[in-house]
Amino acid sequence: MEKRERPLNEPEIYISPSRSFCFDPNKFEFILGNSNSTQSIKLSELDDIYQLDRLTYELKEDVKSDSKGMLLMSTVCDLIEFPMLRKRLISLSESENKLLCKKVESVIKDVYYETARLGGKPIKLSMRAKVGSFFSFSAAINKNGTFHLTTLGEYSALGTGSYMQNGSLLYRRISQETAWEDPSLPIEYQLHNADRDNAEAKRLSLYAGAGTIAWLAKNNRRNI
Repeated sequence: MEKRERPLNEPEIYISPSRSFCFDPNKFEFILGNSNSTQSIKLSELDDIYQLDRLTYELKEDVKSDSKGMLLMSTVCDLIEFPMLRKRLISLSESENKLLCKKVESVIKDVYYETARLGGKPIKLSMRAKVGSFFSFSAAINKNGTFHLTTLGEYSALGTGSYMQNGSLLYRRISQETAWEDPSLPIEYQLHNADRDNAEAKRLSLYAGAGTIAWLAKNNRRNI
């Protein structure tokens, strides 16, 4: 793992081998890259999220822990949000925040129904997938520049803060909760209840939602 040198009064940060990560909502493809190149893979070519490992290993140069990246995926498919993205999300106006969340919710829903299967066949749109319900697609941008996403399922979600029950792998001396409160620090994300009942559709839809946030920020799209 890479060690980033910081002043003694700041926490040591350890970033495992990682690549920049986003999802193009127009082309429906995941994009990973480093400082030299990028590679993409279409949603239709993926069976599960771990196929993205192939791209992370092909892009041999890691993104550095002091880079100006937005969102990273490690070689074990963990997501890490960097301060640049957190600050960008904090700067959104209320209307921009709502538009972004609406766009991300749409992507999560579309990706889920594109990849979910029942008896080997694509499942139909569910009447239970209503905004605000226990089984819904949603996106929320927090005041600290973090985000919280849910997809169809029994509270299947991607989040941070309290989700990291075992603490952060990024830091030796501070908690995930401290990082959650400080937008100048990178922060990790964890899946919740996304390991059964169309698990891959849940994971891919949640990662596509997170990747869409990074893609829009990277392309300076504040208004959808």
